[in-house]
Amino acid sequence: MLQIRLIFFRRYNEIQPTLHRHAHTHPPGAVLTFYFLKKLFQDPAIIALFFMLVATIATVFFFHWLVWTEISGETVRYMAFLIVLLPAVQIYYLASLDALITPLLTGTLYLFCFGAGRKAVVGATLMLTGSFLLTFVSLFILPVLIGCDLIVRRSGKRSFVTIGGWLAFIFSCICLRVTTPCSRFARPRFMRIHTALCYLWIR
Repeated sequence: MLQIRLIFFRRYNEIQPTLHRHAHTHPPGAVLTFYFLKKLFQDPAIIALFFMLVATIATVFFFHWLVWTEISGETVRYMAFLIVLLPAVQIYYLASLDALITPLLTGTLYLFCFGAGRKAVVGATLMLTGSFLLTFVSLFILPVLIGCDLIVRRSGKRSFVTIGGWLAFIFSCICLRVTTPCSRFARPRFMRIHTALCYLWIR
C-alpha cells in the first residue's frame, strides 16, 4: 500500500489529468489527504466533520495567539469566539479541504513572526511546507514572511531558513521525479534543476 502511494506521489504530474477537474488545481497532498481519510473513516460525513473540527480548533488556536500579540484580555477571546460564528467558517470548513489551509498559514505566520527559538522556525517551515502540499496559493504568504523579517526583525535570517527549507523540499521532490515526469528521460542533472525552476515559476 505504501509503495502505491509513493508511485502516485512520484508520477502525480502524469496522473493529474485523469483526476477530477478540481484536483487539477492542487498539489498531490490534497488528493492523498482525501485518500487517507477515506480509508480511515469511509463515510464522507465523518470526513467532513473531521475537517471542520480539526480546522476550526487549529484556526481559533493560532488566531488567538496571533491577535494576543497586539490585543490582550477579553477582546481576544471575543474575537476568537466570533470566528467560530462566522457563516463562512461554519459552512466552508465543513465542505472543503481548503479549510485545513487556513490554520496552516495562520500557524506559519504566528510561528514565523512571533515564535521564539529554533522550534518556532522549524514549526513554521513544516507548516509552510504542509500548506504547499495542499495548495499553490500559499505562494502569496512568502512576501508577507519576507516583509515581516526585513521590516520588523530587520534581519533576513529567519525567512532565509524557513523559505530555504521549503525550497529544499520542493526541489528534492521535483528533482527526484515526485512532481515532474520529465526526469524519466535520461537528462543530465542540470536539466532536472532547470525543469524544477520552470515548474516552480509557472506555479
